Amino acid sequence: RFTGSISSRLGQLSNLLILYLYDNQLDGMIPTELGLLTNLESLYLQGNSFIGSIPEELCSLRNDTSGVLHYLWSDCREDIIRCNCCSQCF
Repeated sequence: RFTGSISSRLGQLSNLLILYLYDNQLDGMIPTELGLLTNLESLYLQGNSFIGSIPEELCSLRNDTSGVLHYLWSDCREDIIRCNCCSQCF
């Protein structure tokens, strides 16, 4: 299991297609740098202790007509984390 926060350096992995981070002990804010992952097709974040909101930079990968982020899963309750663009909320 992973603990701590997500490193903003993950945003440098430009060829990343799928990122499974679910069911760990991650916390803190989700870094806006994940929005740099323009090839990302699937991102699974549920089952952690994130706070705040899913960054707009990530949402733009789903909302952009050229975006390929098809699956964005997260815990999406107001008391946990807010997500206006998730494809699946838990």
